[in-house]
Amino acid sequence: MPAEQQYETSSGPITVRDTCELLQPCLHPAQTLHSVLMTMAQANASQRVDLDWQAQNQAFLDTRRLLVHHGEVVQQQLPALVAAVSPACQALRSQTARAALLTLQELVQRQGTRADACADAIVAAAATRLGSGAARGSSLSTDADAVLSAAVDCLSAAKVATALLASLSSKNQHTRARLAFHLCKCLAKSPSRFGISGAAGLQPRLFATAVACLEDGHPEARACGRQMLHLLHDDVMSRADFQELLNMPSQKSMKARLQKVLDRQGITAGLSKHAGRRCAQSELDIQTSVNSLMEEL
Repeated sequence: MPAEQQYETSSGPITVRDTCELLQPCLHPAQTLHSVLMTMAQANASQRVDLDWQAQNQAFLDTRRLLVHHGEVVQQQLPALVAAVSPACQALRSQTARAALLTLQELVQRQGTRADACADAIVAAAATRLGSGAARGSSLSTDADAVLSAAVDCLSAAKVATALLASLSSKNQHTRARLAFHLCKCLAKSPSRFGISGAAGLQPRLFATAVACLEDGHPEARACGRQMLHLLHDDVMSRADFQELLNMPSQKSMKARLQKVLDRQGITAGLSKHAGRRCAQSELDIQTSVNSLMEEL
C-alpha cells in the first residue's frame, strides 16, 4: 500500500499518511460495515457532480480497517462488499479508482479462498483498468495488474482461470496480453492441488484460448499462447486428452503450427522445479520465459 496519498480540498491539496497506523480496529465492526455498504451504494448511484468523494474515500479506509482487524465480519458480506467496491474501479477520479483497486487487492490477500465466489467480479473489475494509460505504464494499470496477481496467488486457480477466460474477449491488446500472462500463472500452479485438471469443461476452453493467443496482435499475448500450450501439454492435461483436442477438426488448419510450437524444447524446463516455491518466484520464471519467447517472435 502507498505510504501517503494526496487529496484535493476547497482549501488546497492535503497529504494523508496511508499506513497501517491509520488502520485501527473498529469499535463496532458490524455497524461500520453497514455504514460502508450504505456509503458506497450512495456513491455508486450519485452523479459525478453530486458525489461526496470524501465520504467515499473514508468508506474505503474503513473497509481496509475491517479487512485487517475484523475479517470474520467482512466474510459474511463478501459478495455485497465486492459489488459495492467494484464500480469505483471505473471512476473518472483516478484517486477513487486507485483506492477501489487497492481495496480489492487487500480484500483478496486478507480473505484468500474465502473470496472464491467473488473471483468473477474481482477479475472483471480489475480488467477494466488494465488498459488505462498502458503505454505510459500508468499507476492504475499497475494497480489493476497487482489485483490480478493477488487473485492468482490467493484464490483457487480454477476459479481465477475461469474468470480470466471470461475477460479475454477485451478489445484492448494490452489488456488481453496481461490477462493471458495471469492465465499462464494459473496453469503453472499445481494442477492436482488447485483443480485446473479436474475442472469440468475448462481444459477445452484453455486450449482454445492458447490457440487464439497465437494469432493475437500483441507479441506478449502470442508468447503467452505458446507458454500456455506447453503448460497444458506438460503439466495440466494427460497426453491423450491433449492429442484429442489437437486432432479436432476445428484445429486442422492450425495443427502444423501447433505441432511446431510443441516441438520446441526447453521453454518450460525451469517451471516444474520451482513449483514448490512461493508464487512470486513462479511469476518471475513465467515472465522470463514469456520475455524470451517475445524476442523470438
